[in-house]
Amino acid sequence: MSLENTVKQWLTRDEQLEFLLEERYWSNRKCLAITSNKAILFRVGMLRRIREVSDIQWRQLVDTRVQEHFRSADLTISFFPHADCLVYHDPHEEGNHDPKYDTWRLSYLRRREAKEAYRLLKEKEHVWKEKLRKEHLEHDQAIGSINSRYFQTKKPEEIQLPYTPNPPTKH
Repeated sequence: MSLENTVKQWLTRDEQLEFLLEERYWSNRKCLAITSNKAILFRVGMLRRIREVSDIQWRQLVDTRVQEHFRSADLTISFFPHADCLVYHDPHEEGNHDPKYDTWRLSYLRRREAKEAYRLLKEKEHVWKEKLRKEHLEHDQAIGSINSRYFQTKKPEEIQLPYTPNPPTKH
């Protein structure tokens, strides 16, 4: 059975395999499957048996980098550790307010395949960043409409000054 057929067994019913990237390593090889719904990292052992599987949803994707070498390329993918958080940091670490990202690094890739994977990942990143931006705008607008209902401001001519019977006079 080919690696592609093995990977397809892990996909959900309405998920499509878009690209398959494999390290050129002898042992502890990694394989990246780019699908319509997520990215899946497989660790492949002897006889192409899958030993470990982890995946990320596209909304978690933060950054993708490729580094080319003379005969190969490296691909690094950074992502949020949780799908429901947009920024993550450990509240128990003092003085550390930097967001924490998880990374996947694939090495010894064919340069052409690494470039194609990079292009696909950047497309997914761009689409999801735009979706997240729209979600933020909708959220901010919803909060703004709630705040405007409860904290309505009056126009200056509508503001009533406190009653003063006799204005102060100067002598």
